[in-house]
Amino acid sequence: MLKRLLLVAVLIGWVSLPVNAAAPEPSGLDALVQMDRLPYLKANARAGGQSSYDRTGGNRDHNNFLYTDSSGDDVLLDLTGPGTVYRLWVTGFARDARIKFYFDGEATPRVNLPLTDLFAGTHPPFVTPLAGNDRVSSGGFYSYVPMPFQRGVKITVRDTGNLFYYNIGYHVYDPEIGVTTWTPAQDNARARDLWNRAGNDPKSDSGNAMSSGAIDVAAGAAQTLLDIAGPRSISSIKLRVPGVTAGRIDALNALWLRIYWDDEASPSVFAPLGAFFAMGQFGFYPTRALAVGIDDAEDLYAYFPMPFEKRAVIQIVSQRAVATDNIVYAIKHRAFADSFRAVGYFKTQFRAREYRAGDGADALILDTDGAGHLVGIVLSMQGKMDFGFLEGDEKIFVDGNPAPVIHGTGAEDFFNGGWYFENGAFTLPLHGAPMQITQNGYGKTAAYRFLLQDAIPFTTHLRVSIEHGHANDAEVDVWSLAYFYHAPIR
Repeated sequence: MLKRLLLVAVLIGWVSLPVNAAAPEPSGLDALVQMDRLPYLKANARAGGQSSYDRTGGNRDHNNFLYTDSSGDDVLLDLTGPGTVYRLWVTGFARDARIKFYFDGEATPRVNLPLTDLFAGTHPPFVTPLAGNDRVSSGGFYSYVPMPFQRGVKITVRDTGNLFYYNIGYHVYDPEIGVTTWTPAQDNARARDLWNRAGNDPKSDSGNAMSSGAIDVAAGAAQTLLDIAGPRSISSIKLRVPGVTAGRIDALNALWLRIYWDDEASPSVFAPLGAFFAMGQFGFYPTRALAVGIDDAEDLYAYFPMPFEKRAVIQIVSQRAVATDNIVYAIKHRAFADSFRAVGYFKTQFRAREYRAGDGADALILDTDGAGHLVGIVLSMQGKMDFGFLEGDEKIFVDGNPAPVIHGTGAEDFFNGGWYFENGAFTLPLHGAPMQITQNGYGKTAAYRFLLQDAIPFTTHLRVSIEHGHANDAEVDVWSLAYFYHAPIR
């Protein structure tokens, strides 16, 4: 089906098909360790999700299984292949609950474990930091251990109790794509090593050139950090900004990163530093994610690969009332020799809006035409101190389909937490809530999640939104940032 859609798109001019469309991008374990391939369009993959959201439109987002099989187990997922399960999130299960994974139509499960063991972080292959429990993920239990399958996968649970929530994220591929089905022998040590070193660039440093220096930015002014000709690719951006670690909110919210590619009229990246580096809108919090964050040297870092064909201009724009002196920067970049029909340009969309209870409008996070894939979201929300605004479900719509390919069970669930982040702030390689407090009569949350191996591909259009409270019944201030790769309509 995807091939037919892409063929039609090419014929009528929707999107330029990548020259290597027949060659699939890395999947499974390879996708976890090849961040340098992140810009490449995913012509052979389609993202999907299965969750326990309430199909009646209510807020009973627990249990709601697909069906009960002949052995009496409740079915969470039942797919025909090939594909890969990338994300498993649950919470609220009973002590004796078990989970089983059946691959390729086999009658005997290859995984048959108590849920407590699967998420303990000590049971191979579900080992920290690829898997964790509610203590490390603030109320949620997660696994990012890839589970590829060639002909199909079925996931069942038993004895979960009556308040069990689940979300599963996956990719499925074109039928001719060959996938090696998961076995216990698959070794994820390299991925664990990379994730354990979050704060360091997970990509190779080979071939990089460095542009570095220090700038002063006057109040209301802009300063250029880099202006270079392509074709090249930005490998990393590091900034050391006075006042950031001292908690100066204006240094994070009123200093913006602006990036232009190929002499475009409007910037592809324009976002406050706090949002861009996944701290959110409420001040300094020590995010340490794989793609962005702040390291031990107090440098803000971004490791997204960003190829460009003709020119890159990277600037700091000040909306502060005072000057910002001695911003230290270091930007690495390298030659890029591949076709630009095969990759997307790195972009962001930042939005800020107050939503009213009963307005009927989901909080919009991303809306874009073209082709590409979503790779991350930072969400900051401020509302009533009971945090009821977190009850909203995320919805991701792809290529004009009226039904979302992903429909979740709540904001904190999307960020792999649970119960309104019941154990407080945390930061992990792909997800976290670096800030969760009550202050001045408000509940405030800032959270991030990166979809690197489990990116959401689209070929004509992508729309991402989240309810503010159940059925948009909460009054809340929302700031959102979406990171994505994008190939425009041609």
